[in-house]
Amino acid sequence: MPFTDSVFMWLVHINFSRYLNYIVYILCLGLLANKFLSRRKRSIELLQLATKNQRLLKELQHRIKNNLQIVISLLNTQSEYLKDDEVINVVQSIQHRIYAIFLIHKKLYQTKNSLSIDISWYIKELVNYLKDSFTINNKIKFELNIKSVQLDVEQAVPLGLILNEAITNAIKYAFPEKGGLISISFKEISKNEYKLSIADNGIGFSTGINYGENNTLGMNLMKGLTEQLDGTFKITSKNGITVTIEFIKKESVI
Repeated sequence: MPFTDSVFMWLVHINFSRYLNYIVYILCLGLLANKFLSRRKRSIELLQLATKNQRLLKELQHRIKNNLQIVISLLNTQSEYLKDDEVINVVQSIQHRIYAIFLIHKKLYQTKNSLSIDISWYIKELVNYLKDSFTINNKIKFELNIKSVQLDVEQAVPLGLILNEAITNAIKYAFPEKGGLISISFKEISKNEYKLSIADNGIGFSTGINYGENNTLGMNLMKGLTEQLDGTFKITSKNGITVTIEFIKKESVI
């Protein structure tokens, strides 16, 4: 092969190799760009789906809240026409239990997080509601020692009903002659394990009553709700009554 032809072929080979590298480089960039765009598109789709689900969840919370509020109003109206004190007490007890649930859905609708609520805020609101409902004035004092914790709605509802039951019982029965103190504590006792206690310094159970076998509606309700929490229930009567619930906090699943 003539010398000039050899040089020409060598130059062609060099240029081709260089261009081949460029081509490979461009193809790699194209693949990476395509992968990035695919992931971005998927991320946008997931974000749009999450936003849609969030709106639907908010709408659901709004409807539940409104329906519960209607039921509370109906019970309140009905109680005004009742004459029997025992029936009135039953209706009011039902109303308080429904309000304990209503308060949770009201908060869920008002906040960005539609899956959990701050239990510290909830307990304070529930206590204020019950104080107003029973018009206790300054006869009964409340002492709150509550850790601020976001609790999943699945656990907030049964815990709220337990709180309502224990606080209501203390207000109604612990202090028949004079006032007293109701202490509410909610704290973390180990990693993700929490302890709720509602204690009063009232008269306690009558002598001879086995409170472990007490089968009143309120007692059975608190025991059943504790089972929903997969927790433990304990009630003691010493210088008043103390209700204690221990349970493991569940993480919200979105």
